[in-house]
Amino acid sequence: MKTSKMKRFLKYYKPHWKLFAADMLCAFGLAASDLVLPVLSETMVNDVIVSKDTSMVITIAAVLVGIYILRYFLSHFINYWGHVMGVRLEFDLRKDIFEHIQTLPHAWFDRMKTGKIMSRIVNDLDNLAEFAHHGPEDVFISAVMFGGSILIMIQYEWRLALVVALFVPFMMHIAMRQRKKMSQSFKRMRETIADVNATLEDSISGVRVVKAFANEGHEIKRFERGNMAYRDAVQTSFKVMANFFSGMNFSIGLLNTTVLTLGGYFVIGGSMNVGELVAFLMLVNFFMKPVQRLMSFTEQYQRAMAGFDRFIEIMDTEPAIVDREDAHSPTTISGDITLE
Repeated sequence: MKTSKMKRFLKYYKPHWKLFAADMLCAFGLAASDLVLPVLSETMVNDVIVSKDTSMVITIAAVLVGIYILRYFLSHFINYWGHVMGVRLEFDLRKDIFEHIQTLPHAWFDRMKTGKIMSRIVNDLDNLAEFAHHGPEDVFISAVMFGGSILIMIQYEWRLALVVALFVPFMMHIAMRQRKKMSQSFKRMRETIADVNATLEDSISGVRVVKAFANEGHEIKRFERGNMAYRDAVQTSFKVMANFFSGMNFSIGLLNTTVLTLGGYFVIGGSMNVGELVAFLMLVNFFMKPVQRLMSFTEQYQRAMAGFDRFIEIMDTEPAIVDREDAHSPTTISGDITLE
């Protein structure tokens, strides 16, 4: 995304920066609490179970309950106030674009069908609102979990941590290969649904003319062409998504198998113990969460930026009347108008 476009998008966060900061703080708390669980599991296996210390079991259980209570409140804040922030940002975007549309010349409305305008104001901005909330949150949580997981894994067994780290470029390669295809498919999907909306608006608003000329068959065929184009575009995007997520799931399964196999050898060789291997396997799953989040972020990003491009296209259209800097409002107006 170009810097100028990024700046234009980020400026909509400014009025809601306090809510955004609180959302990021709660996201950090959720990510940090996830990293505590493998450490507690390692303690449970190595120290508590081996020594059969029932009092320690109760203590760890109490700590876990406390962590999940904290996670409840953090998750509640993110799921409610995070979405509220997205909706407020969507409100600002929709307000700006509607106000700008009021200034555009008649020729622009002659070129743009009503259904396409409605699609840009409603559908595109709805995707932007979801991205505004989940996008930064996913990137931030991914960074915390990615860094925290790899640091803890290095403490357990650096060679096994290195193997895990080497999988990341392979998985990112899969993501980058699919990124361009996803971008094109989502853009095509937006274009075709806009065409469907335009056709629908034309048909419904002109239904009296259609019926007067017994033109229902033509309208049905015209709508069917647009509807089939949208269906094909969606099917294509689903195919790209299926290739993407199937490749990711295969990579994760291969990584888990590799860690379990090598970890077993390290335990047998004495460089790791059973509790560390259990914690390491948990950390691998937590390590994969950031990668999966970033993959979902890629999908959201493509959808949102396709909509934001269309938003900018309208916002950059020159208005019909531009106020001059030296313009002023008259205080009194006098005169006569005669109609003959």
